Amino acid sequence: MSVVEIVVAGDSDEGQKNGSKTAGILTDLQETELSDKKRKVVELGSMIKRKKDDQRRSKKFRDDRIKKLAAACAKNPELKSTPIIRNEAERPRRAVSYSGPTYIAIRSGKYSSSTAYAHALDFERLLQLHEFDTITKYGPDNTVKPVLVITVNGGPDENPRYQKFIETAVYHFVQNNLDAYFIATNVPGRSAFNLVERRMAPLSKELSGLILPHDKYGSHLDDQGLTIDTDLEKKNFAFAGSTLAEIWSQTVVDSHPIVAE
Repeated sequence: MSVVEIVVAGDSDEGQKNGSKTAGILTDLQETELSDKKRKVVELGSMIKRKKDDQRRSKKFRDDRIKKLAAACAKNPELKSTPIIRNEAERPRRAVSYSGPTYIAIRSGKYSSSTAYAHALDFERLLQLHEFDTITKYGPDNTVKPVLVITVNGGPDENPRYQKFIETAVYHFVQNNLDAYFIATNVPGRSAFNLVERRMAPLSKELSGLILPHDKYGSHLDDQGLTIDTDLEKKNFAFAGSTLAEIWSQTVVDSHPIVAE
């Protein structure tokens, strides 16, 4: 037998709040039943803890899988735009506008990374597009204008402090026979003030409700979300990229065209 302390709530408000304590004697059978109840409570708590741990692991697995799928199907659009410089003699600070033609290079985020050389190829492609001739060229023979000004966000793939970007800048300077090449870098965390960022809102609006299937020509993923067919994966990427390019190329921002490819 054992003596236990039992708390019994009284009828009054104070008794219900504090409770009254009495002593009671438990038989061996009652003591065994109480021990079993305590053991079951502990087991129930352990089972609930295991269930919660399993749920957290399952959620983490799903999140990791979604991230893998997103990374596998990610598109990395490189946005290039050329703002129009107006003749504002009275208000020279407003001469550089936010409007102008836009070029978007769509790449796979898995098979093509954003590098200084990729930006250099985009710039060469931009010089070939007739939509940018009025801004990038002059004269009857369409010569590249001698002064080039570029604003960048300051990332490692486009910051003028790094050697690869300097090499591409020197190449463009010599190749296009430039007289001056200026590169303006935004302060870290202030890339939202880049003029190109103003184009993201209308471009994102055009994608509202759009669903890009990752398995247009068949699934290239296994049950765990891992790639098992690289060629099929690239083919599905190409379809998604061409769909984006078709939609964005039909978009007009401030009466200026958008070229996406």
